[in-house]
Parts: sequence; C-alpha cells; structure tokens
Amino acid sequence: MAKPLYSKEPPDPEVFQKSFDKFYSKTARLYDFAIKILPFWKAWLIEVLPHIQGPHVLEVSFGT
Repeated sequence: MAKPLYSKEPPDPEVFQKSFDKFYSKTARLYDFAIKILPFWKAWLIEVLPHIQGPHVLEVSFGT
C-alpha cells in the first residue's frame, strides 16, 4: 500500500493566502458557471437532495 502524500505548509502562509484569495476572486464566477452547466453536478444533486433530512444542514465543501 502506498504511503499517502500530504502537502507541506507554505513558507509564508500570509503571502500564500493573499495570492490564493486573488486567484479565487478572479475565478469564482467561472467556477459557479461551470457547476451550473456540468451535468455531473445536477445528477449528483438530484440523487442526494432527497436524503437530506432535518431542520439544519451543515455543508462543508470547497466552493464559492
């Protein structure tokens, strides 16, 4: 079994965060658009939504 690979912490977390925020701000709308038009996500939502129950849902994911 292969040993899992983990990413290393950036040398300067503050600089990394600022550059990532800048990149993310530029690409967020494109990401949202792609999610809306790609059939995979629509199929996944149709499959998953009926199973969500309760008055509160914690959605933990990567996205805008």
